[in-house]
Amino acid sequence: MQLVEERIRTALEQKLTKLDLSGCELRLIPPEIKSLTTLVELNLSRNNFINLNLEPLESLTGLNTLHLESMSLVRIPSSIQSLTNLKKLNLANNRIDKVEDFIGGFTKLEHLSLRNNEVEWVSDQVILLQNLKYLDLGGIKGNRIKVLTESIYNLQELVVLDVSSNELTTISEHIQNLHKLQRLILRNNCLEYVPEAITNLQKLQILDLSFNPTLTSLPDGFKEMRSLHTLHLDQRTLKNPLKKA
Repeated sequence: MQLVEERIRTALEQKLTKLDLSGCELRLIPPEIKSLTTLVELNLSRNNFINLNLEPLESLTGLNTLHLESMSLVRIPSSIQSLTNLKKLNLANNRIDKVEDFIGGFTKLEHLSLRNNEVEWVSDQVILLQNLKYLDLGGIKGNRIKVLTESIYNLQELVVLDVSSNELTTISEHIQNLHKLQRLILRNNCLEYVPEAITNLQKLQILDLSFNPTLTSLPDGFKEMRSLHTLHLDQRTLKNPLKKA
């Protein structure tokens, strides 16, 4: 705790904009943090808090980056709702099972990671994140999503979408709405087919369809995707393997 106190004191005295308290074995958020109103980036990852009281963060309205990885969180703390200037929120490697409605209040968010959680449901309010460029709902163990909410297909600024290691059986044809998408990771799901509409993603550069054992064919339009330079798939499961154009 002495190290934590020293870091907070230094941040306060020098009006620092970044504070890293990751892996400090914190059980509670030090109340002094609420005075660090100059912070724009805070890392609280790899601490095992005994409760989800993040109220000391409510006054840090200037934060644009918040790391809460590997903290055994079972839900997104509602006490961060006041941090509406957040541009990056990392909640990877927790046990969160749903993305609740208040996520829609982070309208400036550009980067959201819920990698390696237990997410089964994502609120339709995610549609309000119209500045979102990076959305990670995947990972090695991934999540438990069976169907992507249609709201995700309307995040037209998305550049990266990772939904690897979930339980998806289909992708909506509305995937074509993500016209800025450059990287789409669908590996390790249960996809039975890929909609022809995916070939309308003319900026797509990387597509990972590997480890989808029930996927047996691909749309012919793949051959016309000129920006696509990396395609990962299991050729052995395909009845119509792609051939070079």
